[in-house]
Amino acid sequence: MKTLTPLMVLAMIACNGAEDPDAMVTLSGRVTDGQGTQARLAGPGSVSAASEVEVLATSGADAGQVVATGSVDASGSFTIDAPAELQKVVVVAIDESGERVGSVIVETTGEARGTVTTAPIDAETSLESEVFLKLTESMDAEQIDTIDLRKRIFADFAAEVRGIEEANGDADAEIDAAAHAIHAAQETRLAAFAEGGTNLDAEALWTAMLDAMTTLSSNLDDGAGAMAVYTDFFDAALDAEEDLGIDARLASAAESQASLAFRAVLESELEGRVRSESAVEAGVHGTATLEAWTTERHTLVIADSGAFDSATAAQLELAASTLVSDVRSSASVTDARLAFDAYSDTLLSSNGPIASLTIDDTLFLDVVVDTLFDVGATFEAGVFADVDGLYGPSDPEAEVVANTVVDAWADFESDLDGALAASLFTDPQIATDLMVEASVTFAID
Repeated sequence: MKTLTPLMVLAMIACNGAEDPDAMVTLSGRVTDGQGTQARLAGPGSVSAASEVEVLATSGADAGQVVATGSVDASGSFTIDAPAELQKVVVVAIDESGERVGSVIVETTGEARGTVTTAPIDAETSLESEVFLKLTESMDAEQIDTIDLRKRIFADFAAEVRGIEEANGDADAEIDAAAHAIHAAQETRLAAFAEGGTNLDAEALWTAMLDAMTTLSSNLDDGAGAMAVYTDFFDAALDAEEDLGIDARLASAAESQASLAFRAVLESELEGRVRSESAVEAGVHGTATLEAWTTERHTLVIADSGAFDSATAAQLELAASTLVSDVRSSASVTDARLAFDAYSDTLLSSNGPIASLTIDDTLFLDVVVDTLFDVGATFEAGVFADVDGLYGPSDPEAEVVANTVVDAWADFESDLDGALAASLFTDPQIATDLMVEASVTFAID
């Protein structure tokens, strides 16, 4: 990374005419993670190592250039005067030799004379930044939904990748795989939305989520409880998607497909790397939370559809809320899958919501459940093999992975529709929606 001295930056700003305070904003934040030794992913020692912060532009004429600098005080706090109205900048903490200590993505520097609070720089924000910068090597920043990127990287995944870097001197393979997995997930979501009749691009989704992410960053800096903060963020993100015309059904289906793409790419690219096993486990575990959130939202909409009596609707609501709480408290992929299995068991039980929609009770176990598992097993066996088969001398394009996953999903839904007669149910659409939620979820891979 090119490092400029404060004097050089001031000179550059003066040449651009940006010394006008009406064209500047204040960025404030802090470096975290204690004392000791550390590396670029904000390990222990970031506070003592960080001496300066730089603002790196990733788009426009200044892409790849440092556009502002500031100092870091003894507590790790910093304040920077930076150009206004920049998008998707990266604030990088560096040590006295100019090496990266940690970093954080700032979605926008906002309007002139304003103040923007960054999320605290830690291992999670630093991995997010490294993955984003890796993606900008092959695509424009405008094509990358950095908010979705930040949703897909969780603290335990970041900690595992940081541990690999500390133990081996680099984690380039893991960062590359994470970048490819996230790119595939984003392309898959867009393709799934389009398949569902809503055509969007990464920039439109990013813009819709901007207020939610700005609030999240500010709340994290305030030290608010992480569980409550992320609950508010995920809810706000789903609300923003609804404003774009993405209903709960489509949001859930798209996230399940994106999760499959992420997991398939991460596992394919890091397959056989013993050092990466724990990182893959953590990365896969993180996707369960996103799927649980969209599954809950869709399930609650179904419960409120009027298709059920009050007791069955309450059963659905409890299954949905329990799924989210159990996944969020899970310590492993196995635990998360058990949470999804329990949710599916509720939906498929002989006195559950799908059974309540089946006109002939004698056909429920013999036809409905058996068909669901037969069709689901075909999907499960095929999609990961299809994605893995795309790998050869070179990695597949994200769009190719996306099309593979979305086509497999469409085939699954078609097979399900073809295998079950609508006359089996009092409400065929609701029954099918619940059967999809009960089968094609994080519980299978």
